[in-house]
Amino acid sequence: MSLRLPFLLTLLVAAVCLVHGKVVRTSTSLSSSNEWRYLSKFGCAIGTGKFSLRAKIDRPIHDPKETDAVLQLDVYLDEHWDTVGDAQECFDKRQPSKVARYPRLPLNGSWSEPVEGTLSQSIRPHVWYFALSDCKHDLLKFTNGKSVSISYELTLLNPGDSHFSVEDQGLLTVNFLLCIVFFGFFGLHIHQMMLRFKSEEKIHTSVQILNSAIAMQLVSIVSQIIHLTVYSMDGRGWFLFNFISQASTMLAQVLLCALFILIAWGWTITHNEIQQKEIFIPVLAGISVIHVVLLFLGRVLDDDHNKFHENEGLPGILTLMLRLGLFGWFFIGARETLMRERNEVKRGFLHSFILYCSIFFLAYPVLFVVTSIFAPYLRQKVMLAGLVLMQSAALYFVSNLFVSRGAYSKVSTLSAPILPGGKSD
Repeated sequence: MSLRLPFLLTLLVAAVCLVHGKVVRTSTSLSSSNEWRYLSKFGCAIGTGKFSLRAKIDRPIHDPKETDAVLQLDVYLDEHWDTVGDAQECFDKRQPSKVARYPRLPLNGSWSEPVEGTLSQSIRPHVWYFALSDCKHDLLKFTNGKSVSISYELTLLNPGDSHFSVEDQGLLTVNFLLCIVFFGFFGLHIHQMMLRFKSEEKIHTSVQILNSAIAMQLVSIVSQIIHLTVYSMDGRGWFLFNFISQASTMLAQVLLCALFILIAWGWTITHNEIQQKEIFIPVLAGISVIHVVLLFLGRVLDDDHNKFHENEGLPGILTLMLRLGLFGWFFIGARETLMRERNEVKRGFLHSFILYCSIFFLAYPVLFVVTSIFAPYLRQKVMLAGLVLMQSAALYFVSNLFVSRGAYSKVSTLSAPILPGGKSD
């Protein structure tokens, strides 16, 4: 029990892996066929938040009579957003707007003066949506309706001038506290593992996989703390560290999936060597590549108007399909291993192993569906909390399997358990 409480607390850090920057600096374009453009969204807590926008055209326009063009920034309440999506014409899309501002963009390509406003709510938090339009062609008239590229900087603040969207508030403090717990556990874990290594002169591959997953979580936590610290000051954070945090969490998931699948197909249960390496290794490598692609795709669609957590939208659907495929691979292997096994002790272990790992693989698909019934500003917390339980339970179970006199040590083909604290029967 000395390790398990900090171990479980440690894995809560999986909940704080992603945060959206809310000083948005990017570009969009307007044309006669796209006079209205969605910019970003922001979850605002009870009270009065603030927003500020400045913009500029990327290519100067020379006109002897005029020096600027007026666009319209519309701000929509989440309760009215569906109406905007149903509208077809530019003016119809602007009608549900709760707040409107009119930035004047200099034709010479310099930045406009900032337009500012407030976001007020008194009953519950709300998600606000921002869009830029030129329905009157005040700018497009200079290009005869052809596309105009516009860079913009949108600053969004919650009450108290916090850069954090309402669904992300408090994550930095939690990260710091859990990082301390994690370092303590990880240090003790490595120390005990090295003691076993000195006595047995080897570390089994299954232990290396588990240690690698834990190490990836450590990298994820440290990277996310760096990102959140910078983010709390400038509203943007560091993309590189945010990306490293996400990638490390994904790699930890891949390693755990690999470990569960390999054991399901009999590795260390009926044989010591990994069977059909020519199949397992390329497939697992391909799965890793797919996860990286999904990570990049998630970044591209990061601030999509209908995306309220990192696993929503197209990346989430593809991840759902991938997780179901992995579950199918796991379940087929576990069933075949169970059917071949006649030892009752091993069969009892396999039944428990199949039940628990099924929860691990199916937790994401279930959470993906469940989060859709919650209010948008709650979806990220619900998804992350669920994933925490999944990740924590998975690593706790694997650790418990290898702990002294655990079920795995009794049924595996290893001569002795090698995880820290393991003892031969």
